[in-house]
Amino acid sequence: MVAVAALIAWRATSGDDGSSDLPAGDSAEARLVPPPAKDLVPDLTPLGYRQIDEFATPLNVPGQDQYRRVFARPEMPDRLAVVDITVHSTLENAITAYELVAEQWGNPPPGVFTGIDRFEETPSPAVGDEQRSYVSTNADSSGNRAWTDVYRAGNVVIVIQVLDEGATDQMDLRTEIAQRTVDGLH
Repeated sequence: MVAVAALIAWRATSGDDGSSDLPAGDSAEARLVPPPAKDLVPDLTPLGYRQIDEFATPLNVPGQDQYRRVFARPEMPDRLAVVDITVHSTLENAITAYELVAEQWGNPPPGVFTGIDRFEETPSPAVGDEQRSYVSTNADSSGNRAWTDVYRAGNVVIVIQVLDEGATDQMDLRTEIAQRTVDGLH
């Protein structure tokens, strides 16, 4: 569970400058603001998870709305899913934040994941406007590997982390969680 606490605690952020992301003449429909980040985190109980924690990310900055939920499998509490959503005030800021967050999760600081040495790029579920994914190069003491999938969908940046059985790529599970999340944006 130390890995869980470290995973939950570490999060890269970037600030919004309040500039507009819409070119002059864009329709009012294009200016619709997504719901609060808290309302965008999907229910993962149909996938066999139960929610064990939730909170607004403590590093909120002006122009961002962040929220995170942590889920565990009741029969295997060391298998987790974390969904972190940040709604940015502008598309430009979301693109910048996505690039920063995606880069940082490729090389998280030591101690974020107990027993996991480093990460490498791995194929991403084809969800959202942009995506980048990483997987741990080794399994932890329980045989689990960690996947971090970073997505951008419009002005929303999504970080989904799965800690699960390491013998497969968990692509079906990762895709299902990502699709449920992105589908909730509309």
